[in-house]
Amino acid sequence: MNDPKSELCRADAGMERLLTFLGLCRRAGKTVHGTPLVCTALAAKRPPFLVLLSEDASEGTKKRLYNKTSFYHVSLLSLPVSCERLARAVGKTGGLAAVAVTDEGFARELAKIYAKGKDSSSEEDR
Repeated sequence: MNDPKSELCRADAGMERLLTFLGLCRRAGKTVHGTPLVCTALAAKRPPFLVLLSEDASEGTKKRLYNKTSFYHVSLLSLPVSCERLARAVGKTGGLAAVAVTDEGFARELAKIYAKGKDSSSEEDR
């Protein structure tokens, strides 16, 4: 019999792994932080490969990023973490609604970790 608590811990561990990897991306200089800078990066000649959005971002921010990422054909992942936790992951203080990843390899790995975390949380619902 599966313990629901252990399933939840596994999902949390997957999110921690994603945030730790995001910190590695930042140390490698392959991220852009903050909604205005992410929007500017999306319109640049070489747009980011992935945008990560915190769950408690404002509705206006969510809509703005959804529209921009759709228009520029960039993947957008909404993470189940707060703005403060997302900011801490990239070494910032305060809150951070959005982070963009500008390296294709890092973006691919983050999407893979996110999908793996989603799979474990969907097993939890069964």
